[in-house]
Amino acid sequence: MYESFSYRSNKNLIGQQNKINSLLTPALVLDLDILEKNISVMSDFAKKSGVKLRPHAKTHKCVEIAQQQISAGAIGVCCATIGEAVVMVDNGIAGVLITSPVISDQKISELVRLQSIGGKVIVAVDNLNNLKNLNKVMGEADQELDVIIDVDVGLKRTGVDGVEAALELAKFIDKCHHLIFAGIQGYAGHLQHIVSHHERNESVKRDLKKLSDTRDRLISVGLKPKIITGGGTGTHLFDVTINLFTELQVGSYAIMDVEYLNVESGKDFWSYSPALTLQSTVVSSNHTGIATIDAGLKSLATDGPVPIIIEGAPDEAKYEFFGDEHGKILLGDTNTQLHPGDIVRLIVPHCDPTINLHNYYHCIRNNTLVDIWSVAARGMY
Repeated sequence: MYESFSYRSNKNLIGQQNKINSLLTPALVLDLDILEKNISVMSDFAKKSGVKLRPHAKTHKCVEIAQQQISAGAIGVCCATIGEAVVMVDNGIAGVLITSPVISDQKISELVRLQSIGGKVIVAVDNLNNLKNLNKVMGEADQELDVIIDVDVGLKRTGVDGVEAALELAKFIDKCHHLIFAGIQGYAGHLQHIVSHHERNESVKRDLKKLSDTRDRLISVGLKPKIITGGGTGTHLFDVTINLFTELQVGSYAIMDVEYLNVESGKDFWSYSPALTLQSTVVSSNHTGIATIDAGLKSLATDGPVPIIIEGAPDEAKYEFFGDEHGKILLGDTNTQLHPGDIVRLIVPHCDPTINLHNYYHCIRNNTLVDIWSVAARGMY
């Protein structure tokens, strides 16, 4: 395996106490104590609520984190793509659910391979022609494939539009020799970042009724779904109150980011803390009131809020994107001057796409680098 310059340099710091500031940057830093606490809190919440967890690995894209989630009680992981699923199954992760349709012949062939090595996979579907093709290919391979019907609950990204459309697919699956009707899915991605606690709660009750109506209709014709999957970090407190889900697809809770810190958690604070930061270095500071760091558009997601500075600059300092490789630290009216070589740490704005820009997690305990984990499913489509 090719080892990059930064990996070769940073791995030499493993085990050296208080040398975290010597990391080559920009570098994703993962606090394992916080990660493990977040995983434990969600696991306890699921057990108390009587639902199972199948966390979404599209967030972290990391085999080691998936293993920790399963060790804490998760029944598997979700993946957004067949590429992510390949990484997980090939590395021994069981209980993989692909939450988006698998359409192309090449990708369906890879499903066959995964199942042939014992990696039983569940796949979301929302199209009759796709089902016909899946049944055909699985028949040729003498395999059976578990499928769940994706039901649109308002996001309008994937999913059948309405109860009767779901029923039509379920009846077709029930007649197939090589497909097994495993359940239904409804992911309310459009609700996850509604800031108002009350509005988010009411929206869950309103929009998820489409999924509960689908469940009830299927039961009425003898096609009771074993799995009813969905939910997310932003709505999980409400997802368990509507007597619907058998499992939750929460993802960001393990890592956290600025987007979720901006969401109201109710009368209590979030039980989950940011486990992930981006460590950066000041590379220039020749102009009053600003400093330039080495973390820009190639290091941080741009589809949400800006990163929050948590260390290395005054409390009132703000971040702005400053180009592909650079970020601007606005120091405001302070008399503070940052200098080249100073370390600045940021909470990432949107964790999923930010992680997808990096090859490694630099894992720390007590400010000491203890391991480096691969973002193994990075860019795996």
